[in-house]
Amino acid sequence: MRMILERHLDPEHEKSLAMRSIYGICLPWMHSADKVWTRSQLSRLFPQNDISSWRAVWDTYLSNNIYPEVFADLASEYELAIHDAAKRTHTKRSGLDPVERLAQHLMIAYVWGMDQSEKLLESFFRTASGKYRGVAINCAGQNYIAGAKRSEEEQIARLKQLWVARLKGTNDLEELREFGFWVMPYVFDDGWMLETFILTLQRTGGVIDGQHQIVKSLAEVATEHPILCAKAISLMIRCRDNDQLFLGYNDDLPVVFHSIYQTGNEEAELHADRGLDWLIKLGFDNFRHLKTTARREKREHLAGEHHA
Repeated sequence: MRMILERHLDPEHEKSLAMRSIYGICLPWMHSADKVWTRSQLSRLFPQNDISSWRAVWDTYLSNNIYPEVFADLASEYELAIHDAAKRTHTKRSGLDPVERLAQHLMIAYVWGMDQSEKLLESFFRTASGKYRGVAINCAGQNYIAGAKRSEEEQIARLKQLWVARLKGTNDLEELREFGFWVMPYVFDDGWMLETFILTLQRTGGVIDGQHQIVKSLAEVATEHPILCAKAISLMIRCRDNDQLFLGYNDDLPVVFHSIYQTGNEEAELHADRGLDWLIKLGFDNFRHLKTTARREKREHLAGEHHA
């Protein structure tokens, strides 16, 4: 079997790029079956003097899930792929965008602390376009943070470090708006998460993706963090580039405001008032009663406690 595989890697015998692409698809399984042989063939699988043959294997390899040992053995190929990404114009291959998949691979490796992943991700963020940096940020939000637990301390610490670093490292809207998918309760420390989210909104002028999940998340933590939630929701609402129609008819948004007003925190109420006033100016009259209703309920609640 090895002889057959090696023969089809010989460019004098096999010139078909389609045949080479099969090696990329099967690479993790070849590695699992015989690590020593696979490592010995990496220079033939990925010939650096023939970019077309290199891409034929690499692009299909990226369709696989990521495995720590394979990732470590291919670190130099990931580095080459990072530099190659800037040269590619038409990146889709059979429905797969290899630069997008590269971004996802690197982010997943970083989250799980795979060997050399931090260095490679830093290199990627230095050279990739805002679109593909955004893909990486989105990947962490939708594929990890959405199901993460606060007990996964090492992974959460790496993501906190990355969020802070990217706020310092870029003003690019395509990238920063994807941090909306990181706004999940009970993953990070909620106070830290909200403060960092507000910094992100201030950097993007309020533009953010993942608005549906953000509003749900704010509804869950508004009672505990009324000021931060009021600041965040006001920044979102007052941004003309966000989907204001969605926000105006979102079922969770009244819950956010109601929870904020129920706390009786005056600073939080001031920020919430700005957001509500903006919605009312836009014609969402369903929010007019919210402020007075919430405050009346709060007074009634306090009166009931006093009599008790």
